[in-house]
Amino acid sequence: MELESSMSAEQVELFLISHPDFFVGRDRLIKRMTLPHASGTAISLLERQNILLRTQTERLQSRLNDLIDNARINDRMFNHLQKTILEAVKCQSPVELGRVLQDNLCDYFNVDELRIFLDEDAQDEFGLVLHASALEPLKMLSEKLERSRVYCGSLPKVELQHLFGNDVAIGSVAVARSVSEGRQVTLCLGSNDPDYYRNSMDTLFLNYLADITAHLQVAMAHRTA
Repeated sequence: MELESSMSAEQVELFLISHPDFFVGRDRLIKRMTLPHASGTAISLLERQNILLRTQTERLQSRLNDLIDNARINDRMFNHLQKTILEAVKCQSPVELGRVLQDNLCDYFNVDELRIFLDEDAQDEFGLVLHASALEPLKMLSEKLERSRVYCGSLPKVELQHLFGNDVAIGSVAVARSVSEGRQVTLCLGSNDPDYYRNSMDTLFLNYLADITAHLQVAMAHRTA
C-alpha cells in the first residue's frame, strides 16, 4: 500500500519504459495481471501485447501497400510524361504542340479539356491555342498565379466559359504558368469533375509540363526566326 500511495501511474509508466525487461523472470506477476478487452472479457498481458503488435503490423503493411501503389502510379505517370515530351519536341508549331499535349493529357492523365495561352498570335481552328491577352479570366488568374505558379480548384462559371467555351462543362481547373526568354505560356487543364483539381494537389508535374512547353515555344520561335 505504501508503494501504491507513493508512486503515481505516470511514475510507474516511466519506470517500466526505462526497464523493459522488468517482467523477465516474474511469471507469477504476469499471470496475475489482466487487461480489459473490447469484448468485455479480461485478457492476459501477453495476449494484449500480441493484439497491439498485430495491429501495428497491419497498419505498417497498409502503409507499405500505399507506398507501393503510389510508386506504381508515379512510374506509369513518368512513362506517359516521357512519351509526351518525346512527341512534343518533334513539333514544328504551337498548334501542333497543342494537339500533341491535348491527345496525351486526355489519354493518360484524366484531362477532359486543354487550352494553351501564348503571348503571341497562334490560334488554331479548334481554339486550343489562344492569345493570352484576349481573355479577361487570365488577368483575373494572374493574381493567383503570382503567389504560386500553379492554381488548382474551381472558378466562377463565366470564367470557365471564357477559358474553355460555352459548350464545355468544366467543373475544376489546374492552371500553370511558365516564362522562358521573356515568352509566357499558360496551360489550362480542365476536368468535368468539380472535385478533381484541388488546392491541396501536388503541382510538381504541372510545373514541369509548363516549363517544358515554354522552352519548346522558344525553340520553335528560334527555328522560324
